[in-house]
Formats: sequence, C-alpha cells, structure tokens
Amino acid sequence: MFQPTVRRSYLFELQLTTLAAGAQLNLTLAPQTLLNAKILGLKCYTASDLGFSPNQNAVVTTAGATNIGVTLIDQKSDQRIFSAAYLDFRPANNAGAVRQFEPFIANWSKSYIQLFGVTGLTVGQSLIFEVIYEL
Repeated sequence: MFQPTVRRSYLFELQLTTLAAGAQLNLTLAPQTLLNAKILGLKCYTASDLGFSPNQNAVVTTAGATNIGVTLIDQKSDQRIFSAAYLDFRPANNAGAVRQFEPFIANWSKSYIQLFGVTGLTVGQSLIFEVIYEL
C-alpha cells in the first residue's frame, strides 16, 4: 500500500461547544500555518488513540465519533470532501493508512464538521485532526 511521504504535519483540535443534531462547527481554529498549505492527507483520532488533546481536553470517543461528518471546502468554494465519516480518517480503522487527497488549499473558515447525532458526545470533548501538507 502506498503511503505519502510526510513533508509536514500539524495536529490541531476542535472543541465541541454545542451539542445539537445537525449542528455545524466551522474549522476556523485551523492554525495560521495551514492557511495557504496544500493539503495532502488527513488523520483524525479518538480517545482510543489519544487520551487527551494538546489542550488537555477529553478526546471524542470512538462511539461518539460515529455521529460526526467532515466537510472540507477549497479556496474556490468547491466541496472537496462532503459529509465524510470522521472515523473514515482514523488510521486505526484503515490498517494504518492515511486518507490522501489530490493536493488542494482548504478554506478552513468554510470547512466544517457536522453532528449527525449527539449520542456519545459531550460538550468540552475535542476532535483531533492531523493534517499532512506541503507549502
């Protein structure tokens, strides 16, 4: 199986501040470093992988993560990834594989996660994203 060479990676989190089925939380907290970076791949983690986030928040459980979709929008406002299951980006679910993309620059302020349901989720938990990128 081909895996991309990791040129650079950045781990960031999105803390759940609200819980409502259908709620969308924008990824506006993506670091400045990623604003003009070409996204090559994405990994997401659960509490089974990381006990706590970099900010010492509880990480979403695998059961709770089944209720989360990820949408990534590019700079032209095209949906590159639409409502993909959060767990589809979890390496442990994919024999360690990284979900790879044709390189694109994300518009993080338009990209978002959506809560399909709230079972297994609590306010204060964090979603963990590791972005594989190049400048």
